[in-house]
Amino acid sequence: MAETESWVVARVEGDVVVLEVAKGRTLNLPKRLLPLTASEGQMFSVRVTRGAAHALVELTVDEIAMTTRGGHKGAPLLKPGRGDKGGKVTL
Repeated sequence: MAETESWVVARVEGDVVVLEVAKGRTLNLPKRLLPLTASEGQMFSVRVTRGAAHALVELTVDEIAMTTRGGHKGAPLLKPGRGDKGGKVTL
């Protein structure tokens, strides 16, 4: 059975791509597992097909969603949480 959902590239951190997958949740993946054109703000249609002994995840650039949702390179997708005013972080 196949399931489909949308993922958005929230940011790229070196060799890691941070994806917004659902309801503010994020997923970190190695950049090598995404299409070569993966960049901030890009949207993917994700199709997951699962069987008894395997799972296949297929990411396809979703140009239609990019234009209807307003995604674009550099767009801020994740909003700070409640009480988080953003700003400088000191480690």
